[in-house]
Amino acid sequence: MTRNKYMKLAAAVTALLLTVTALTACGSASAKSSASSSASASASTETAAMESKFGGLFLTADDINIKDSDSYSEDWKSGDYTEITKATTIKEEGVYVVSGKISGQITVEAADDAKVQIVLNGAAITSDDGPAIYIKSGDKITISLPEGTENILTASKVSTDDDVDGAIYSKADLVLNGTGSLKVTSSADGIHSTDDLRITGGTYAITASDDGLVGKDRLEIADGDFVIKAGAKGLKTTNEEDEDKGFLYIEGGTFDINAGDDGINVKTAAWITGGTLTIKSGDDGIHADETLTIDDGKIDVTESVEGLEAPEIVLNGGDIEVNSSDDGINAAGGQTADSSTQNGQSTDGQAQDQDSKTESENSAQAVAMAATTGDGSGQQFQGQPPEGEMPNGEKPSGEMPNGKPGGWQGGHGGGGMHGGMGGFDNENSQGYLTINGGTIYINAEGDGLDANTEITQTGGDVVVEGPTK
Repeated sequence: MTRNKYMKLAAAVTALLLTVTALTACGSASAKSSASSSASASASTETAAMESKFGGLFLTADDINIKDSDSYSEDWKSGDYTEITKATTIKEEGVYVVSGKISGQITVEAADDAKVQIVLNGAAITSDDGPAIYIKSGDKITISLPEGTENILTASKVSTDDDVDGAIYSKADLVLNGTGSLKVTSSADGIHSTDDLRITGGTYAITASDDGLVGKDRLEIADGDFVIKAGAKGLKTTNEEDEDKGFLYIEGGTFDINAGDDGINVKTAAWITGGTLTIKSGDDGIHADETLTIDDGKIDVTESVEGLEAPEIVLNGGDIEVNSSDDGINAAGGQTADSSTQNGQSTDGQAQDQDSKTESENSAQAVAMAATTGDGSGQQFQGQPPEGEMPNGEKPSGEMPNGKPGGWQGGHGGGGMHGGMGGFDNENSQGYLTINGGTIYINAEGDGLDANTEITQTGGDVVVEGPTK
């Protein structure tokens, strides 16, 4: 298999609008596109407040629960606190400072309205019977990491079959803050909350046989440094019963995620407004069952089956690089996407040869594209451009701003843009990709951009590379 020297798709940020709508009925499809000479990327709040095209959840600032009180403060040093140096059960509201080597479990079993702060001040807690820290009840539990402290939690015999399956397991809202470090080793999940999990700072090294960070209702991260090695998902939410919960929000931090399954897996909406994420995954780099919005930040999916996947994806900004063995960015119907696995491998790529033949042999499935230059002029093309030519007929040349090769490489099969071919059911249409800004580079074995229903671009730089057949 050889790789193109040139990109499969290039789109200039200078007022480019690309709309591809593919409708499949009785084995045929049609596509429409339009161009506009004046387009601008939507602001974060505007995009987050927009209505989903298929009824999914988009987040707004009002949905985010991170509060000023979640940030770390050293007020505890001048107040009353209780020192803990052995396994114990906390039953009263207050501040508890844990230090030294502890064999056993720190348990919180406080009143439902109690607020408890646990300060890990150079603690090494090892539990061979359940979580190292087990929060059974309380209103809000805060685990703080003071500056310069190194803390270790080890839970060697928690099981993925148990209801309580994390080195830290909380049945109340859980907040992690501070600037110290926490090393977590778990035979199941790393840190798991069955309510909210909010993190505003700290340095974390998490090794988990199952999932790394789990927040059932919300997983909200304002800042922190994370190195996560997970046997299953790196970051995960689990609430699929409540339509306004089960979401992820990231506004900052650095993440190095190595996951056996999805790097990030979200039950409803994922909203990323900043941070640096490096993801190596055994399946999707980032997956959301409803919507994925990226406003800013740097995202590098170094290895994946599909890089970004959700029924509705909105890219407003940021620096995004995706390497995938199947589709780079896949706007498909969440858990009902038209794909399957055989022997642990996605079968999406197996259908592409047939899709490629269909695209080249059936003019009804041609993709319409309009490219608009900075002066407002444009040119519209039906079907694929000639092999090895730019839309204006020139040969590919030059480089994109990131140093990637520039130009247009025509052709069929993997690495291109796929708009709803191959079994899309229009009556249950999901699969919308909107690109308003950002720099996006995709190296895909399958389709670079794949949407079951519609692709719309109003700005940004997009480069897609892939294999030739």
